[in-house]
Amino acid sequence: MLGKPYYLTVTNPNATAVQFAIGVWFDILTLTNCETLTNAVVGPAGIPTYFQFDVPTNGAPPGLPQNVSFWLGCPTTNLTVVLSQHLPLPDLGHYDYISRQPIYNISQQPGTNSEILMVVDNSVPSLGTNVIGPNSTPWPIETNRWYVGVFNTAQTNVSFVVQACYSTNYPAIITLTNGVPFDTLSSTPFWSPPGPPRTLFFRFQITNAVDGVLFELYDLGGNAGLVLQRDVPPTMAPYFASSFQPGIATPEQIVVRTSAALPDLRGIWWYLGIYTTDTYPFPYPIRASLPMDGVLVSGLPITVTSEAYGPGYVLLSWNSVVGDWYTVSSSVNLAGTNVIGNVLATTPVTTWRTPVATNSSYTYTVTQVPAPAQTAPPLSIQLWTNSTVRISWPTNFQGFTLQYSLTLSPPVVWVNPAPPVTVGVEGAQYVVYDAVTSTKPKYYRLSQ
Repeated sequence: MLGKPYYLTVTNPNATAVQFAIGVWFDILTLTNCETLTNAVVGPAGIPTYFQFDVPTNGAPPGLPQNVSFWLGCPTTNLTVVLSQHLPLPDLGHYDYISRQPIYNISQQPGTNSEILMVVDNSVPSLGTNVIGPNSTPWPIETNRWYVGVFNTAQTNVSFVVQACYSTNYPAIITLTNGVPFDTLSSTPFWSPPGPPRTLFFRFQITNAVDGVLFELYDLGGNAGLVLQRDVPPTMAPYFASSFQPGIATPEQIVVRTSAALPDLRGIWWYLGIYTTDTYPFPYPIRASLPMDGVLVSGLPITVTSEAYGPGYVLLSWNSVVGDWYTVSSSVNLAGTNVIGNVLATTPVTTWRTPVATNSSYTYTVTQVPAPAQTAPPLSIQLWTNSTVRISWPTNFQGFTLQYSLTLSPPVVWVNPAPPVTVGVEGAQYVVYDAVTSTKPKYYRLSQ
């Protein structure tokens, strides 16, 4: 009752003294499922605001993961959210989950970003299998009262809006067939809604021994990324893998290959989701494919384009599958075809510079081929975090030096990356992380 005193007694049944902490919260706000609370306020630093909501026992249908989410939006400064599926109340030192926007490096992680916590139950077997996965630890969602604490870093009150949701409308999961695209052009219920994947996922299982698998999204009606997870739908990051290519409606691809960390691709349900970055739903084809005749064949035909690139050269480019090899051939004045080189694709668009003679007509073809016997190390270049690129090559190729150039137009000058760039070893790869500091292209090679 308001205005009445309450008394607490702590009894120690032990023979020795025990230290403890005690706290009282009489204003925990109860949230209704999926209803937004618009007038929430947290006090100055050190004075949290707590919320509670109930997760019912009638969870997900058999074979589907249950998920619970908590969303905090419209803060005016940096806030930290902690969540526990049970008492005691969570704080910054004790919690089940935490969502925190760092107060440093504001340009990359603004302190007023929304905070989202999504908890997905991975304790249920994947659809169609009794195997959770070799690297999965089952953590069932607790069906009881959950508690959320919001902590403020400012010295003034901060207002925000919150919403807690548990699953009542479970997503559709579509099984993909090897090499057959699932095209949603005439099926508007399967168009990708804005935001991270929530209502629709795709899955694919490998039953034969193969060394790779290709997942791709193309012919997009808008901008979207492709996200991949093992054994459970990829509802939120971190993902097993993802593809967010720059540009408007750019095709996306994820290639998974066997490695020391993943020696066998069989027996795993691979789940795909579409992360739409546009504000409207749109159609797309999505496709999963296994190697055929030693190559991963894309659903997109190889399209070769050429453009002048410095005096006496042209630059060829074509869509490619990362990790596969391509043979480049040319015909001069329609007088026969000659192979001019082989190249390993390290990005979804591969380029090749080749000389041309004046007063001659050239025709180029590119063919996807099985991996040749390697006499030189394949160089892999990936966009990484914090404006860097990750450059790697196998450790069984020793004695090579990484070099870069800012142009491929003659005269080409190759230089070694300056310190603090160093070569490290990650698994079975030599790895270099190099900063992207210029708007100009940067080209890399290995020299021996």
